[in-house]
Amino acid sequence: VFVWTVVFSALTVLGAGALGMGLAVLLNWEALPGRGVYRVILFLPYAVPGFISILVFKGLFNQNLGEINFILHGLFGVRPAWFSDPLLAKVMLLIVNVWLGFPYMMVLCSGLIKSIAADLYEASAVEGAGPWTNFWRITLPLILKPLTPLLISAFAFNFNNFVLISLLTDGRPDYLNTKLPAGTTDILVSYTWRIAFQDSGQQFGLAAAISTVIFLMVAAITWVQMRLTQTVIAKPAGLKHSPPNPDEPKPSHPPIRIEDPACVAKTFPDYFEAFFALVQADAAHIPVITIDGPSASGKGTLASAVAARLGYHLLDSGALYRATGVAAERAGIPLSDEQACGAVAAAMHLRFEGDRVYLDGEDISVELRQE
Repeated sequence: VFVWTVVFSALTVLGAGALGMGLAVLLNWEALPGRGVYRVILFLPYAVPGFISILVFKGLFNQNLGEINFILHGLFGVRPAWFSDPLLAKVMLLIVNVWLGFPYMMVLCSGLIKSIAADLYEASAVEGAGPWTNFWRITLPLILKPLTPLLISAFAFNFNNFVLISLLTDGRPDYLNTKLPAGTTDILVSYTWRIAFQDSGQQFGLAAAISTVIFLMVAAITWVQMRLTQTVIAKPAGLKHSPPNPDEPKPSHPPIRIEDPACVAKTFPDYFEAFFALVQADAAHIPVITIDGPSASGKGTLASAVAARLGYHLLDSGALYRATGVAAERAGIPLSDEQACGAVAAAMHLRFEGDRVYLDGEDISVELRQE
């Protein structure tokens, strides 16, 4: 019974999660016509009360009168015994439970996918990546970590999913030659109910012991879920640094304050304070910092603040392009030859002294300020 409980919970979470994630990715495809209609239809199983859906499925899987067997008999000439065959009964439970759970996973994954920056997909498209590559390299890694605590909570819920077992199979078909009644589709909570209140009944001591074990298991799962939730909140994706040491002296500079209302970076002061602390700790090993973002995102304001804070020289992309142009013209390479200009950009040597910029030892500060 315990093994089936774990397998039932794990397969349900895996099936509902995979189906919900796949549908969420598909519904996020902007070229799909009628996305709103599909989203409403696919959400309906979650909107209908669960016990009603379970009773409807119980009728659909009826061996003699159910529509599912009617279709299977018409197509393949078979009428599976869903309620009397142990394996088929377990398959039926998994099908029904995945049906009840996938809309919830679909909604969760849709929200997480919407939070992924569109710039990542645009950059991937520039590199020639397709939808499959985008899913495995961008979508899945970015939503899996925040989704993990929710998957664990779903596992804990299905670990005690008494309503489904009770209404659909009542734990049957039963094992034969057992001292206490136990069904092949029983999970721990339904098995506890049977030995305490059904069949032989009055086994309150054993039922209490099993209930205590169930409580400890669910408590352990909940603890893991809470730990993972704290980890996801505490560590933004892509930022890895050690916690601050209270014995270390605090930096003398004041916290950065970005006043530009158009700069989105001001919304995340703690994130950038941690970024500055990380860079300052390894400043000797970080020769170049690049800061990019969409138009009007405030990346220029942020770059100026970073340069001022860390004592770096600020070179915007336009100046970098002009430096490449100067180097290409001096090498006799036309600017229309992008491949050759790229080779020039990779090989040129820029040096900074104060507010002066030197290309291969020659001061080009004035030329950089000209279009």
